[in-house]
Amino acid sequence: MRFRTLNLQANGKDIPIPSKSNYTRQLILKTEKFLGNMRWRVFWYEREGQIDETIQDKDENEELSRIFKSKKTPPQHNLLKLFEKDVYNLIGSLEFRRVQDPRLIKICEERRREVTSHLLRTSSQRR
Repeated sequence: MRFRTLNLQANGKDIPIPSKSNYTRQLILKTEKFLGNMRWRVFWYEREGQIDETIQDKDENEELSRIFKSKKTPPQHNLLKLFEKDVYNLIGSLEFRRVQDPRLIKICEERRREVTSHLLRTSSQRR
């Protein structure tokens, strides 16, 4: 397979503008991860006194740190419910504006064209 050179006529520091749906999706995913980490912190903070008494061995402490990185859903806490609701309302109230910079619009169009051509190439190669 031979790759062709892509010349975007853009600076390497230019950041393409994501679509509204992509930006919102990523924002929600990152917010959910952040809120989940906060829930775990509150959960372990409340149990800290119990953990100090029961865990004396370093191996068990290491196991606890692995559990903290778990993909499991953390338990909800009453004090965080209002905060979480406010954060999600804040995301829902975001307003987007159109970008008027022709250079950035061109970069986004070229990138979108390149991605769709790559998807077409990979789908045709699967056949």
